[in-house]
Amino acid sequence: MQVTLTIPDELAVEASARGFSVQAYAEDILRRASVPIEDEVIGAEEEHAVAEAREWRKRHQPISNEEVLAEFGLTQDDFERLGRTPLPPEPNGSR
Repeated sequence: MQVTLTIPDELAVEASARGFSVQAYAEDILRRASVPIEDEVIGAEEEHAVAEAREWRKRHQPISNEEVLAEFGLTQDDFERLGRTPLPPEPNGSR
């Protein structure tokens, strides 16, 4: 299906500033809008964990993905390759 949209100039400027074509940016917005909103209730334990993480971030620098991967002897290239590689079938045949 093809749809023609009139995009506000502000959206086109925002897309360009983020390094996207207007079409790719609009498609991403539409794709995200079509994802159902999660209705799971966040419990007290999760709220507490989030609060602790926010406090930690106030006193520490974020840990980069590269640092975490290095602890496992992996590089960013390894990570991306693993994301493209299909998992082997599970022994019980459920995949």
